Amino acid sequence: MAGAPAVRARLSETTAETGRRLARALADRTGRAPDDLEVRVFAAAVLGALREATLYWAERGLEEDLPALLDRTLDTLRAGPALPARP
Repeated sequence: MAGAPAVRARLSETTAETGRRLARALADRTGRAPDDLEVRVFAAAVLGALREATLYWAERGLEEDLPALLDRTLDTLRAGPALPARP
């Protein structure tokens, strides 16, 4: 996945559709419109972060625990934009 341009392109297409679906679900839960800027930004941030986690996993030989990486990814989003130095 990480090295095949056609697969990466297809991933982008699929992610766009998933983003629209996620935005609709978020809009339903928050009472906002699916095309509301904050809804779209939130959906894009989540999907972009999950995409990066998946690529990170693939680029490292699929050896790490993917669910744990996805949890770390969502924890990073939840913590906000700060990027503290690792101890």
